[in-house]
Amino acid sequence: MQRRHRQFGWIGLCIALSGCGFSGSGHLAANSTYGPVKLIPSHRVLSPTQQSKPRMRQHSWRGTTFVIPRAWSLQTGLSSPVKRIYQGKSGEVILTSSPPSSLAAWFPINSENMASPYQLKTPVTYLGSRVSESKEIMTQQGDLLTLTVILKNSDRGLTKRIINSWHTRSLATPTDSVMHLMKTPQSVLAKVGHHEWFLAAGSIATDNEMFYLFHSSDNGRRWTLEKMSQWTTTQTSFLAFPNQTGNASMLFTNSQTGFIAELSAVFPELFVYQTHDGGRIWSQQKIPLPPSFWSGHQSPIIHFSTTQSGQIFVPLSSSHLEAVYVTRDGGEHWQFSHLAPISLYLSSHQLIGQALHEVAKRTTLPLWGPRQIPLPSSITVSATTYVNAQGTGYHVTLWPTQQSYPINSPEILQDHLAKVPLIMWSLDQYPIEPPQAIIPLLIKHNDFWRTPEGQPKQISLFTGLRGYVYSSSAPTFTGESQQDADFPILIWHEGEWTIEIVGFHQALIGPVINPLILYLHTHFLPAFPGLMVVQNQGQGHIETQLDWLDDSILIRLKNHSAGSQNPVATAKMAVLWHHYS
Repeated sequence: MQRRHRQFGWIGLCIALSGCGFSGSGHLAANSTYGPVKLIPSHRVLSPTQQSKPRMRQHSWRGTTFVIPRAWSLQTGLSSPVKRIYQGKSGEVILTSSPPSSLAAWFPINSENMASPYQLKTPVTYLGSRVSESKEIMTQQGDLLTLTVILKNSDRGLTKRIINSWHTRSLATPTDSVMHLMKTPQSVLAKVGHHEWFLAAGSIATDNEMFYLFHSSDNGRRWTLEKMSQWTTTQTSFLAFPNQTGNASMLFTNSQTGFIAELSAVFPELFVYQTHDGGRIWSQQKIPLPPSFWSGHQSPIIHFSTTQSGQIFVPLSSSHLEAVYVTRDGGEHWQFSHLAPISLYLSSHQLIGQALHEVAKRTTLPLWGPRQIPLPSSITVSATTYVNAQGTGYHVTLWPTQQSYPINSPEILQDHLAKVPLIMWSLDQYPIEPPQAIIPLLIKHNDFWRTPEGQPKQISLFTGLRGYVYSSSAPTFTGESQQDADFPILIWHEGEWTIEIVGFHQALIGPVINPLILYLHTHFLPAFPGLMVVQNQGQGHIETQLDWLDDSILIRLKNHSAGSQNPVATAKMAVLWHHYS
């Protein structure tokens, strides 16, 4: 009986509280006056959309994960590597994969978002009562993956949920792109200290072309996307960047200041871009060219002798002249200076192209060579070529001759001037070497290299470089005879390149070594581990050989021309290394 009284007491208290304006849930009632007890349901009423919210399940495909409604089923086989379709009553999800078909597939896919260049959401497409929305992802392997969701227009929330759930741990990075785009012929590299900039041109769209600028601050180990082309009706300072259909060149004079020169292939115009913050923001100058401008496949050449004085050489057309523009205020203003003959430049370019055309008949190796042969205009050269039986190697040799002969003419070697070749370069196919084996391979194939012996003495060189002098070198053997080993050696490094002077003495610093250091300070050798050996044989007889490994292709460039300018001339040919089509 006592227990029953306790129960009724509790019920009476609840009724009293409800009459005082409190509901059973503990909230103020809507009517604070005495009235009937309001019964509040313990469950929350859901909207139709909330009641139909599907349960989701995670799926994986080609290194990606995503969620879709649990009731949806797979319509394609699990073994399909390029396509997968999931369907349900309300719609479907389609996944596709496109492997990289060419090097151009490695360009960023999102030109609107610098922070996420390898993910792209496409605009919504309306298909009657349904809508289609897609997302693209580029992987570290270069695959372009696409996820497309097709649902009713009323299910946009589910579409967004599926799209946003799609992720991968192997998303491509700018470093992945650069490692492949380095092989494209349109690419340009500039380097200052441990900073590197890489400019790549994308596909042509009518009279515009996308350009992408990548930057590395650790000697090319990791890259970021610094800038890309934008198109607007008015070119502002923030948006100024190459976007014409034409060839470009690039030069940085320090870690902050750089220049890009671009020829338009549509109008007779030269565009000069300048940055003072390492490549993030550029300003533009547009320079009209003479009517004889040639919209061919030549690039302007930028050169700075000091931080304030520079030149841009612009090739023109039938007159075989180049327009020279100069600056004396660090590139803020450029003025036309004069026209200079470039008949030697054009003729050497044409000669190399003809020689490589002969090479192409017997090999599928890339057709590479210097874009310019820096020889005196008084020298006439003729070319011979050789391709091995397997087609895995070739070389091109330029000979001094009394007159110009056809490629591989027997008269070339009968000419009394053709005793020693002037210029020779070769390409040979090699297995891809591990990084630690590259330098030994280059040393093995460089004819001028001498292995230093003894303890080095450190010396200060031009522009603050450190050099190491060895009093002698190890003997080398040619056939069965031992070569003289009394060669003092000077060695220094330029990025990934090792520079060796064989037969070093102090008298070489002014006329030979300092000009080479100054040239390499503002011009950059190919972006691969390389070896450059300058051999001083005395009495002004200097020869130079450069070797570098471009993935699986060993490239050798040798210059036998006389004079103290030989090393700079050889380096210039490597800087102007060109892909001939």
